[in-house]
Amino acid sequence: MTADEAERIKAEAIESKNYAMRDINYRKFAHEYSTGNTLNILFGWKGTFWPLVIMRWEVYIYPAIHIALVVWMGLSGQDDPGEEGSGEDDTVVGGADGSGDGLVSMLMAALNPPSDDAPPPFWGSSKYMVPWSVLSLLTPLMIFFLVFFLSQCYNRFNSFFATSMAIEGSLQNLTMLMLAHVTDPAKQKLKWDAVRYLTAAAMVIYSRVSKIAMGKEAQMDIENWGRLLKRERFWQAEGGEELPLDTWERMMGWPRTREDEQNYQNMMRAAFGNDPHVPNGADIPTEIPERRSICPPLLETNEVTRLRRYPGGMLSLVLCTWSMQVVVAADLKGPALGAAQAAVLQVKSAAYSLRNQLGMPVPMPYFHSLAMLQNINFALYSYALCSLQSYLTPVVLIVFILITVGMREVAVALSNPYGHDDVDFPVNKWVVAQLRSMALIIHPDNFVVDWNTIPVAPKPLEALMTDGKENDEEADDDGGDE
Repeated sequence: MTADEAERIKAEAIESKNYAMRDINYRKFAHEYSTGNTLNILFGWKGTFWPLVIMRWEVYIYPAIHIALVVWMGLSGQDDPGEEGSGEDDTVVGGADGSGDGLVSMLMAALNPPSDDAPPPFWGSSKYMVPWSVLSLLTPLMIFFLVFFLSQCYNRFNSFFATSMAIEGSLQNLTMLMLAHVTDPAKQKLKWDAVRYLTAAAMVIYSRVSKIAMGKEAQMDIENWGRLLKRERFWQAEGGEELPLDTWERMMGWPRTREDEQNYQNMMRAAFGNDPHVPNGADIPTEIPERRSICPPLLETNEVTRLRRYPGGMLSLVLCTWSMQVVVAADLKGPALGAAQAAVLQVKSAAYSLRNQLGMPVPMPYFHSLAMLQNINFALYSYALCSLQSYLTPVVLIVFILITVGMREVAVALSNPYGHDDVDFPVNKWVVAQLRSMALIIHPDNFVVDWNTIPVAPKPLEALMTDGKENDEEADDDGGDE
């Protein structure tokens, strides 16, 4: 690998991480809107179809052609036929002062009658203009193709969303099964191992399909490997420092800061602490319960080395296999074993389903037919609207093109929802809020869910932070381009 290629790969990896951070912290998606505020939606920019159509050439070329024809029509000196042939006699019998100018006009008209052989006016003549009956045939056909294309793309969008939610649901199912059925103290580590391998498989899936959606090669870059090797809070920070605690806890799902939570806890005690109808109401403490939000690395360095022996398309399969092997080693029995295996298999199936669907878009001949119909209609309308001999027809044409091209571009964006459009899925938010948050209830450094016992206090938080930073610094030197 040359130095230029190495710099390019590094720059792409940095760009990918920067986008992920904007995605998590700042980016607003199209689904984050209120239907009750139509004024903001009408005049908004983010999440609307304006970013999708503003760079489409049809929006500019056809209105420009029509405006040129309207200007030509105006410069040709032809008046509005409605004014010429309105049926009213403009001949004045006498002048305003009683003179005989009106009689002179009548005499001149009699001496110079209009010739039947004179050429009819060009604009508005049925001989030279496109019949509206032709447009009434082509326009409904275009609308049918457009609506059908939009419906198919929206169905793909819903299918992608259902598959992504199936990944999340499978991970939650496996977490619950491992927490409920692995009771042997000697096998507690296997709980986290099974979940982290499956979580890593889901992250590999999202990393690869995001590359496919952007037209790039489906491979893991340096930052993707770094996200698997580092704690999430450390990976998201810049300059080697961790995210502020309030920012991180909000990202993990706590709705209030610790200070606000303290005030809320005091309100809970005031409301229920002395209520005789609340069991043990007086035991509500004044301090807030301890929070633990450790998202440790999902993979170790030696595991990444072993993974990179396989082609990129098999990474998620290998990780799912590791998870399945851990499930078997944990000695789950009967229906619990079957359900755990089904959860792993569903993630594996989702990986190949997403990859295959992204690789098989709506057939190109159909999209070509739609584009041809649209451009034929735009060209005919650009000329046919001149027959109305109105200076406002450019506005009508622009609105028509904006709506139809906008619907087409929205459909295209919906058909591939793993890129950087506003209508795309918040994949990086999902990774944090849905996938890595499973560590909060199953990793031994957090409070492992157990209804029957008081949670065993994990390591002191200060020790975890020190150990984690040392591991993250070691991980900075590991992982490479696939």
